[in-house]
Amino acid sequence: AIIAAKPGEAHASVSLARLLAGVFGDESGARDAYEAAACANPENHKVLQSWAVMEARAGGAEKKSGGDQKGGKDEDAAAKRLAGLAAARPLFRRAAFLAPWAAAVWCAWADAEFRATGDAAAARALYSKGLDAEPTNAALLRGIGGAELRAGRVAQARDYLERALDLEPENRRCVFSL
Repeated sequence: AIIAAKPGEAHASVSLARLLAGVFGDESGARDAYEAAACANPENHKVLQSWAVMEARAGGAEKKSGGDQKGGKDEDAAAKRLAGLAAARPLFRRAAFLAPWAAAVWCAWADAEFRATGDAAAARALYSKGLDAEPTNAALLRGIGGAELRAGRVAQARDYLERALDLEPENRRCVFSL
């Protein structure tokens, strides 16, 4: 009803798109909702970020099967994750251009990069750009700490995770990683 009254309304369109993709598995319908929202709100980085996250996840969605995935299935899943990332990157770039100060954009982009490629250095570079804008963001510090840990840089990981824990003393993920 909201979208019928005001086509492309950002919050309602994003909510609809998340519902379509996440609950009903209708990625095409979700893309239509995101596209309408992005056309109506071309400067809204949150619409672009949400759309990018959906594209990255849609590309990386894997159906669980009873047995191990071997050979072709693993390669198909990897190709699908990379295709999702390829669709997501321009959206992340635009969102980061519009809101270079938005830590959530950098976190989401870095996470999508790492999930699709396993490239800790690429993730680290994106988290670092976010930290340039907001050096005391706990989510960014946790993320870069995880990227450093996956790259085998334990001392650097510990430094970032301890900084994040100083900001969020109750954060279980930081405690677990440390």
